[in-house]
Amino acid sequence: MKKQLIKPQIKSFYIPETPAAVLDITASTRYYRTSLLTEVRLITLISENEPPTETVWTLEKESDDFDILIGLAEALAAIRLVITFNGTSFDLPHLTKKYEAYRLDNPFREKAHLDLLLRLKQFDPLLRLPSHKLAGYMTLFPENEVQCAPSDAEKELLLTSLLLLERFPVGSFAVSAARNEGERLLLELAPAFHLPAKIYAEDGPFTLDASGDKVNLTAAVFDGYLRRYYTNVSDYEFLPKEGYAVHKSISASVAKSRKEKAVRENCFTLFRCSDAFLSDEQALRRYAVSVFSYLLTG
Repeated sequence: MKKQLIKPQIKSFYIPETPAAVLDITASTRYYRTSLLTEVRLITLISENEPPTETVWTLEKESDDFDILIGLAEALAAIRLVITFNGTSFDLPHLTKKYEAYRLDNPFREKAHLDLLLRLKQFDPLLRLPSHKLAGYMTLFPENEVQCAPSDAEKELLLTSLLLLERFPVGSFAVSAARNEGERLLLELAPAFHLPAKIYAEDGPFTLDASGDKVNLTAAVFDGYLRRYYTNVSDYEFLPKEGYAVHKSISASVAKSRKEKAVRENCFTLFRCSDAFLSDEQALRRYAVSVFSYLLTG
């Protein structure tokens, strides 16, 4: 068994909890009883103040399969969070079965697991990925950053930086400018962190264009009114004559012929794009959050 320690060159990453480890395995087959672990990579992050360290175990002879499992278990002993890419369907089940087959304690028991593939799928409408493979996600990053991540484990470490996007749609930004340009409202937002990848989305009356420390959000203005969309569509009904949706607690008294089931595209109310609204940063932030919620359900 060959064991090697590497200092990853990745500068952009975000680990929500430490001590944590990014895990990636390569096996000779997908069936655990006949497979051998040809390579296991584990990038550990003990604390926010310490740089990551990558440990690589490489199979040289068949008996190394057992030794790799032992070495991995020892390295995971102090880890609270295990991070993988598609580890829910392969890495962790495969390793768990191998530990059981060798009658070894399962080192993943009672550890938190973050599967980047599953976690980041919520941002599909914003990321416009060519595929849900790891290589597809790498197209979001500058080429020089990807070149610093030669192994899949290092690519997964880089990919963790996208987890910062979870903060953005819930209000982790400031409104630096708001302008009513007649047919559209332009909001310039300053995120509380550097966006790790370029984001672009165009859906309904909204356009989002963001990268780095700058975010432009535009919303169509209809005869002086803005649309505020709601994602709890089942709680609303659409009034075709009025041209907007109302909560079912209000539409209960409206004749059935004058209302219909609300869907994502018409589940909105209207409010005036007034000077008072444009000068109220909290109201602007709440509106931007509602737009992000709508975009993420696309």
